[in-house]
Formats: sequence, structure tokens, C-alpha cells
Amino acid sequence: MTQVNDCKLAFYQANGATSNAIQDAEREYLIAVLSVSQAIVPMSNQDMWLKLLGDGAYPDVRDAFWLARGCTGADRTLGAELVTNGGFDSDTDWLKSGGWTVGNGTGNSDGVAGDLFQGVSTTQNTDYWLTVDVSGTFQGAGLTVTLGDGDLFAVTDGAKSTIINTGGSSGAIFFKCVNTNEFIGSIDNVSLKEIL
Repeated sequence: MTQVNDCKLAFYQANGATSNAIQDAEREYLIAVLSVSQAIVPMSNQDMWLKLLGDGAYPDVRDAFWLARGCTGADRTLGAELVTNGGFDSDTDWLKSGGWTVGNGTGNSDGVAGDLFQGVSTTQNTDYWLTVDVSGTFQGAGLTVTLGDGDLFAVTDGAKSTIINTGGSSGAIFFKCVNTNEFIGSIDNVSLKEIL
């Protein structure tokens, strides 16, 4: 388990969680703090975080939540770069569907629903430090990013840095225009490094 996950697990356990598994402890904490019944309201952890923190600039709010509790990747030792061609210097390494293209040094969405993604060498249930520059217009779900089957973030305009977890899967990072015209714009300088 990473130092960040150690910090998060200690926080969860200090606030009502009993499990020693990070994802189970996270769920126990969220259910307790929100006073929701998993049997009655089978919400995902992501949905519960959105309910707890609000759905504004969710990655930024979540990072601020952990930063205030001393759990952040910004001051941690980072591993090697895992993304190839994160600066989109050529139309290689990234797979595209829908309205995604690569050109002029950026990954570009024309608003047609689809994915821009790349296989990366990651480990299950592990935290990574993601940075990306985003520019465009947003509606609805806008632009989201996922790593494996873990955290799903709605990404907003600007230079973004966030902790992202792979969940129970590994293998690919996805940038997604969820529905047509919800993200028209570009991404650049994608970086993903394990938090050691």
C-alpha cells in the first residue's frame, strides 16, 4: 500500500471504518458520514464522494479534502513516467474513438462522444499522480478521466493535478467525451506516475 493509501486508511479507521482493506474502509467511512444504507441506496463510492463534496470541480475539491488531512501526492516521491507521448508530439501511442484526433501537439475532441486512451503499466488498488492541461468548452458530464476501473473524475479547464486510483483493475487511462458536444477542446502534457 502506498503512503497516501496508508494515510487515507488511518483517516477512515479513525472515523468509523473497521476494515483493513482500503476500498472497503473507504465505503464504510462514506456510508457512516452520509448516513446512507448500502442495502437501500446502493451508491458507488464515487457517487457518495460527489454527495459528500458536491459535484463542482470534483477533483480539485477532493484533493483539497485530502490535503487538509495530510494525504496528498504532491509532496510524495513519484515513480517513472508511465504515459508515452503525453505531449502528443505525434499521432502515435494513443487509441481514439468517436470524435478524438491527435494533431498540432494536442489530443483533440470535436464533441462527438468517444475515448482517447492508452495502455499503461499500473498495479491494482494503487494511487497515481495524474497531471494534464485541459482547454475547451464543457456541458453535462463534460470530459472524464478513469484509470483501470478505479476513480472517475470530471475534468475542468486548466492545468490539473490529482491523485487517481486504479481500483480493482489496471492497464489503461481513458479520457472520455461522454455524450455528444459535452466536451469540445483539447488536452496536453498528460503525465501519470505512481506515488511511492
